[in-house]
Amino acid sequence: MLRIRCFLIFFISTLFVACDTERVFEKNENIPNKSWDLNHQPEFNVTITDTSALYKVYVNVRHSVFYVNSNLWLNITTTFPDGNKIEKRVELTLADSKGKWYGSCLGDICDIRVQIQEKAYFEKPGEYIFKFEQLMRTEKLNDVLSVGLRLEKAGLKGEISR
Repeated sequence: MLRIRCFLIFFISTLFVACDTERVFEKNENIPNKSWDLNHQPEFNVTITDTSALYKVYVNVRHSVFYVNSNLWLNITTTFPDGNKIEKRVELTLADSKGKWYGSCLGDICDIRVQIQEKAYFEKPGEYIFKFEQLMRTEKLNDVLSVGLRLEKAGLKGEISR
């Protein structure tokens, strides 16, 4: 049964990726032992070549239905090609006030993509590093299976929105 579920998730994911023309980067990292330790800080290296583009920035989260919180606080540190860094604290809302999960759930696994920035831009081409740190009030955050970063093109700088 587990193999069938994994195959279905892989197949459906492949269909979505094939139709995904705006995506410029997406990578997810599995959380060891399905328990996000405070010291585990996934990093995503993104090479930006198009500095004329605007980007939508998303955080992907895969969690089990047994995750005890309705949200997830993250500190995201972005390191620029010149070594400068900025930090952004974000709250990802995973469920409504009645406990209904946002995103899509299949069995006891839920996937959600949360947009954290709508019109990001990058001044210089080069490698940007995004580091995720969980900021929940527990040393080990159980039932988080993976986290990831996704960037999509969202137009051009200076373009008039309609």
